[in-house]
Amino acid sequence: MKPGFPGQEAIREFFDRLADDWDQDQVVGEDRLRAIVDLACLCPGDRVLDVGTGTGVLLALLADRVRPHGRVVGVDLSPQMLALARRKGVTWGLGDELELLQADVHALPFPEGHFAAVLCYSAFPHFQRQAAAVGEMARVLCPGGRLVIAHNESREAVNRRHREIGGAIGGHELPPAGEMRRLLASQRLGPVLLKDEADSYLAVAVRSC
Repeated sequence: MKPGFPGQEAIREFFDRLADDWDQDQVVGEDRLRAIVDLACLCPGDRVLDVGTGTGVLLALLADRVRPHGRVVGVDLSPQMLALARRKGVTWGLGDELELLQADVHALPFPEGHFAAVLCYSAFPHFQRQAAAVGEMARVLCPGGRLVIAHNESREAVNRRHREIGGAIGGHELPPAGEMRRLLASQRLGPVLLKDEADSYLAVAVRSC
């Protein structure tokens, strides 16, 4: 039986349909991905969570940072995306350090303070309750841990593209800078970086001790 995610079935089905072609349609240079991972400030032995992992484009880079003895956990709504991520993990030789789960960001199945960092790459607009999603990502961060929200386009470009696609993701948007600051501050997340440029959107915050 598929896990139930009330109100999100259409989103799951949308990404399931796109999974097989996702990597061909979303080509991003490794240097850009590596720069995003750098923002998490990971160390060997850390536990890191990749929320909305999709086909797992960040997984190998994250694993490189936390070896030896670290752990990379990826969660996503789409079982088809996760199936591709699992196949990549095998190809890359990722073993016990990798765990992939179908899970909902609004109710993450992890204890408080479990991760040294949480990354959310190209996924935040698709969270239906963004305040709740930030709350959950903050909850599972350890004190001093980093949350990294990243896109390879500006906020305007991301929002426009989702409006043009419509359907299950029509209206899925990144919030304005002021709202993002409020979302972070409400969960004791101190902004380190908020950047909205033509080729990138970044929000990096640290959980207060």
